[in-house]
This record gives sequence, structure tokens and C-alpha cells, in this order.
Amino acid sequence: MPLRSPASPLEYEMYSDLMSTPEMREVFSERGTLEQWLKAWVAMAEAQAEHGIVPKEAAAKIGEVARSLTLVPSELAGDTRKVGRGIAPALRRLGSAVGKDLANYVHVGSTTQDIMDTGLSLQMKQGSTYWRKIRAA
Repeated sequence: MPLRSPASPLEYEMYSDLMSTPEMREVFSERGTLEQWLKAWVAMAEAQAEHGIVPKEAAAKIGEVARSLTLVPSELAGDTRKVGRGIAPALRRLGSAVGKDLANYVHVGSTTQDIMDTGLSLQMKQGSTYWRKIRAA
């Protein structure tokens, strides 16, 4: 018996492969969501550096850190419940990992919804690529 009950029939183990695949569930998992948020922050910082909005060294550091940072959902859960969005503690973790001097360049000119929407778009692209691949097989 799992520690936590599924929130919907889509999460029921008995229906798991009728409504999805393990690969697609991974794309849209918590971990997958967090990975795509990190990619969105990196892409934004890199684009902003190209246009002189943030220093190039800040964008490079954000990219370096975000590509190696592992955000653990269970470690973000408490703060997420306090603020109501997982993106706030994820942003704090990334800023902390980037370092005090460059942390203010992580989320310049965007809203949390921008990052969440971009991350979801990246997940949909990833899922679509996977789906086309399995349909072609």
C-alpha cells in the first residue's frame, strides 16, 4: 500500500498503462516539471545575456548550476505548502546555488507563471517527440 493515496483515477496503479506509459508519466512527473523549470530559467538568462539585460557571467553561472542542480520534490514540499506554488522554493534553491552575488539575475523580468508555462511547453514538446517516436515504431 502506498504511503499516499492517488488523487485521481489517472494515478491509480491498475489504470497506469491504460492511460499513459512509464515514459510519458516521467515527462510529466514532479521531477520532470522541476527539470523543465530549470531549463526555462537557463534559456531566459542566456537570451537576456545576449541582449545585455543580465551579465554574461551571470547567465553562464545560472546555466552551469541549473544543469547540475537536482531539485527534490520532498525537500520543496514544506515551503510549497506555505506559499502555494512549488516554483517559489525552487527559485530560492536555484538562487542559493548560484550564489549571493548572482542570484538576483535568475528570474529577471519574468513572472512565476512565465516559468511554469514555459516549463509546461517544454514538457509538451518532450511528450510530443516521444509520442511521435512510439507511433512511428
